[in-house]
Amino acid sequence: MFAATACSGGASELASENATDSGPLEVSISPEDGATKVRPDLPVTVTASGGEITDVKIEESTPVPKDGAEDSGDDIPATGTLNGDKTEWVSEWTLAPGSDVTVTAVVDKGGESSEFTSEFSTQAAVVGKRLELKQNQPNSGDTVGVGMPVMIDFDMPVQNKARVEAAMEVTSDKPATGAWNWFGDKKAVFRPGEYWEPNQKVTVDLHLAGVQAAPGVYGVKDHRIEFEVGREQITEVDEDAHSMTVERDGEKVKDFPVSLGMATTRKYTTTAGAHLVMSRE
Repeated sequence: MFAATACSGGASELASENATDSGPLEVSISPEDGATKVRPDLPVTVTASGGEITDVKIEESTPVPKDGAEDSGDDIPATGTLNGDKTEWVSEWTLAPGSDVTVTAVVDKGGESSEFTSEFSTQAAVVGKRLELKQNQPNSGDTVGVGMPVMIDFDMPVQNKARVEAAMEVTSDKPATGAWNWFGDKKAVFRPGEYWEPNQKVTVDLHLAGVQAAPGVYGVKDHRIEFEVGREQITEVDEDAHSMTVERDGEKVKDFPVSLGMATTRKYTTTAGAHLVMSRE
């Protein structure tokens, strides 16, 4: 399940030399060394007995670049969850299809660190079954209003919506809660529970590479979208008073008289509720 690459020799020598009251050091990495055509959505797991896991790194031969302002072309950082006694590490995100993967784990026993590796390859995404990002709003570098949602359009239908949702991470400088909703099988929209806090940066990480969006259909690339939320401008319309008040950053800017139309036909009817201004012409 592993290959020792740094320390005093093979796995059996490690076990005997590092044996303590807690037992010999035993480390396993899954997927195992030498495995081929591994499903990219299977987790990477490192387990240790007789020692503590101190570091895990995942390197892929064909790094999946992130789109956006901070696209560096480096390997995707390996992030995962380590249990309380530091004996099991499980990866958080999926792997890129069609890549050669090296997992390196560092395990400490009695103050001495040992390194273990597993090298394997993932199955490639089949042509015609490669989920890709078609378009998104906002785009990286945009400055938007406090009501702007995040809209993601895919190039093919998504059946496993829960899996794809779990791979789409929205982070804002000023913490906010929100949720993804789907409009059909190709469009996912994230809205914050309340308006965004103004004057902050929002990052959307789409960890799509290796996510199984439908039977046999895998995402092939990760994307990062970074945009700014600007000043807060909210316009409120009072139907009874036939007036519209514009507030910017909590201060009234101006009042306007409005007619709201006769509502004689559906297309000329002004509906109640919150409406979003998404562009300026």
